[in-house]
Amino acid sequence: MSNIKVDEQTEIRVPLKTLVMVIAGLLTASWYVFTTQQRIHSLETSQLMMVERFDTYAQQPGRSHTDVELIKKDIEFIKQILAINAD
Repeated sequence: MSNIKVDEQTEIRVPLKTLVMVIAGLLTASWYVFTTQQRIHSLETSQLMMVERFDTYAQQPGRSHTDVELIKKDIEFIKQILAINAD
């Protein structure tokens, strides 16, 4: 076996076509990674804004009850009105 020394003086020959394809591949991969990261950030921001809006909406008066609870309260109120009118 022969020992090959690699140092600053070692010459490497790469065909121009291969070099261009490697650079194009690196640029495409970089573009894909940065585009994906930007999209993820955009979705995270949008999701956080929706959570904030929902929390604000849920904290408004009358929003903490479900529709069924509101209907039950309406029925009780109507019963009270009917009871008052029946007397």
